[in-house]
Amino acid sequence: MNSKVMFLWGMLILIICSTLLIIGNSKKDKVLLKLERNIKSSSKKYISDNNIKIKYNSSYVVTINDLINDDYIEDSEEIKKYCIKTIVVSKNIFLYEFVINKECDK
Repeated sequence: MNSKVMFLWGMLILIICSTLLIIGNSKKDKVLLKLERNIKSSSKKYISDNNIKIKYNSSYVVTINDLINDDYIEDSEEIKKYCIKTIVVSKNIFLYEFVINKECDK
């Protein structure tokens, strides 16, 4: 195959993949992603400040009220809007895993 044709095929594949990535990321809720990132970092700080030791394959539940009462995050309408209640922190082999639980009363 000619090098110009290979270059055109490569560019076509790159444009298609880039378009798919842009379409996929434009549908995400940016407010929720920012809020989740803030809650995860606050939970990490809460666990380290309170000297909570989590063993391998076990978990610890941090409520959103604990974070608000201890001034790790501020109470906001977004927390109520997305119905965020608890954060489950579990320890894997090397890192902690944070799962945000949403419980809406509808």
